[in-house]
Amino acid sequence: MGWGGDDIRRTKNGRLEILISFHEVPKPVVALMLRGEVDDEGAQLLKTVLDEARSKEIGFIILNTASLTKINSSGISALLASKSLSLTGGPQIVLVSLSKALRFPLEQLGAIPLFQIFDDMPSALEFIGKE
Repeated sequence: MGWGGDDIRRTKNGRLEILISFHEVPKPVVALMLRGEVDDEGAQLLKTVLDEARSKEIGFIILNTASLTKINSSGISALLASKSLSLTGGPQIVLVSLSKALRFPLEQLGAIPLFQIFDDMPSALEFIGKE
């Protein structure tokens, strides 16, 4: 993955695409836009991208799920595991444009309070800029 600039990752089965972009606000931030569905293959891709982002010198990972249509338990596990690791150090994970596909399982698990959630990218970047 070219972590020096914007990138796109896709699953081989074509069900998930992750658009990766970088922002300075003033700390480095990685934004991940999920498009499609997170099945088992997508969960592995999501975990890999989140792990790579966590290994960089960044303050925040923004996860935009506006175009996420479905997420299975493996995808929820990958997200919650990464969030758990962020609580002990490393970049914080915030959610933008929370899709119904992700909101419902997070609500069922009682995990919504774990995340800062923003309606749009400008609101998230404004919040991060103040941190």
